[in-house]
Amino acid sequence: MCALTPRAFLYLVGDGPYRDTYKHLAFETGFGDRIHFCGFQADPRPYLLGADLFVLPSHAEPGGLVLPEAREAGCAIIATSVGGNSEMLDGGRAGLRRID
Repeated sequence: MCALTPRAFLYLVGDGPYRDTYKHLAFETGFGDRIHFCGFQADPRPYLLGADLFVLPSHAEPGGLVLPEAREAGCAIIATSVGGNSEMLDGGRAGLRRID
């Protein structure tokens, strides 16, 4: 257990072809009991409203609704600098963007 963040959890919302691999890796970290794979959610708002931080690590993103939804929920946002993410985060003023 991490002494600095005793109540920190990671909720992975969405699905993909590497889910089983990521689950296995999560178990190996020693924090597997804090990492929850929630799968596809038709309404992700409850997760966003309960989150402090939202991360969008897309390799390609045309500009989906999830960033404005995360902003509306009051989440701090980190997103990759692909597609329309930069524009949706006001060029970095409304969130952090990773530049590769």
